[in-house]
Amino acid sequence: MATAQMVKDRKSNYKSTHALLMTIGVVLCVLCWLPCAIIEIDFVAAFIFLFVGIGVFLFIYSSSVMGSFDTILKLNDEKTISGSYGKEDDIVYVNKTATIIMEVYWTTVTCIYLMVSFVTFDWGRTWIIWIIGAIIHHILKIALAKED
Repeated sequence: MATAQMVKDRKSNYKSTHALLMTIGVVLCVLCWLPCAIIEIDFVAAFIFLFVGIGVFLFIYSSSVMGSFDTILKLNDEKTISGSYGKEDDIVYVNKTATIIMEVYWTTVTCIYLMVSFVTFDWGRTWIIWIIGAIIHHILKIALAKED
């Protein structure tokens, strides 16, 4: 139990580093064209590959570390001494129907979004479906979650 708690604490401490590395990776990938626009030398195109390569490295490295924490924590199930540390975020719903509804919720919202968008060709406004879907999802999650 102490080992699982230690891994959980390290994962919690790594979350800010993970967010920072992912942010730097995104910025490097998005702004990889910038040296080509500013500097006018022959080998400046190599900077695109360099920036994208470093960005992808940061994605892979940070995700691997975070994934290793998740893998170690998922080794603990209800049958082990450590309890259910790996399943802390799982929500238990009031019945099987509620569980099925919540499992297919985002797939259904995606289908509704695509159907409405393709029928109306109003892509500039139909994104509101995602906001409404998130609000409804939060309400359903609260309403259908089993009380402890």
